[in-house]
Amino acid sequence: MVFLLKTTCLIIWLILMLALLGGRRRSQTGGYREVPLYLENDDDLEGKINDKILHLGPRDRLVIYDSCPAGIRHRVFIHRLLRKNPSVWYCQNLPGH
Repeated sequence: MVFLLKTTCLIIWLILMLALLGGRRRSQTGGYREVPLYLENDDDLEGKINDKILHLGPRDRLVIYDSCPAGIRHRVFIHRLLRKNPSVWYCQNLPGH
């Protein structure tokens, strides 16, 4: 009887492990399309970013490449954007570096 119980538990455990491994393989496929946005000046920063976000598809990921000098308003907007949208990537390219 104990042998039957242990065998049943082993079979259930193996089925669970196989299901977990199969689910992990499916989630790693990604399939995201990178949508770059290059910022070179502060003119209408919020409008440019919000316009890009509105046109993103469900499998798109916005990547912001910023090379303009960051003022206080600029930094606050980017900080809020990254907090609200964790899927947005932000890269700051300082001029001359």
